[in-house]
Amino acid sequence: MPVSDRQRLPVDPGLQPFVSHAWFEHPQGTLSRARPFRIMPSGSVFLLFYVFADESSVLGSDYTADTCALRVVGARSVFKDADFRRRARTLGFRLRPGVAVALLGRPAMSITDCGVPLEALWGQAGKDLLERLAGIADVRKQSAMLQEALAERFAGGWSVDGGVIAAVKMIRRHRGTVRIRSVADELGFSERYLRKTFRTHVGVSPKRYARIVRVKAFLETARNPASNLSRALDAGFYDESHLARDGQELLGETPYQFLERMS
Repeated sequence: MPVSDRQRLPVDPGLQPFVSHAWFEHPQGTLSRARPFRIMPSGSVFLLFYVFADESSVLGSDYTADTCALRVVGARSVFKDADFRRRARTLGFRLRPGVAVALLGRPAMSITDCGVPLEALWGQAGKDLLERLAGIADVRKQSAMLQEALAERFAGGWSVDGGVIAAVKMIRRHRGTVRIRSVADELGFSERYLRKTFRTHVGVSPKRYARIVRVKAFLETARNPASNLSRALDAGFYDESHLARDGQELLGETPYQFLERMS
């Protein structure tokens, strides 16, 4: 299997309230030997620029807009197994939960669990951006170009809902264990209003997002060598069967199976 060379890229300070991180990744070796990769559920939307190549290719081939893609991938409510055997390089941006509508120009739930070409959202501007990116070889220049486009979009697009951002932060602060009604009450919303606006701006319901955060909190705790089962279950699960059910639905396997496979 080819080794994946993944490196973090800097995010402009003015963009950091909207983008949590950026990265560049490419395999080392023949693409045909890459194995499927399990994408975990999240409340984040991603902007991805990637280059396709034949499965027998290695990094370094020339490319044009015809062999590139610029896509927006919606928040995932469940896992997905992705096959990257034709993806020779990827430049990605992970948006913070709740800010996606400013990029999309439409509700985030419209692309949940799927991806669309940026051109489908931005029209000719998206197509032009793809062609300009394909004409640049340097990944840092590509990153700067995409960050400039994102900054313009966030400055002139849909406004970010402060209530939804506060709800996201509260759920994360409680590691997914807080009741959604309590979140709505503290923010002065009805539970129905919070569910509707949360799905619009995040792409998944607040209850689903809390479950995702809770499972991830368990995985983070369980990976800690100093942890134990009781501490891991303190992530908010009633018992191991509760943990197994949520893991099976969100990850496609129990969290223990996931940890063993990733070790």
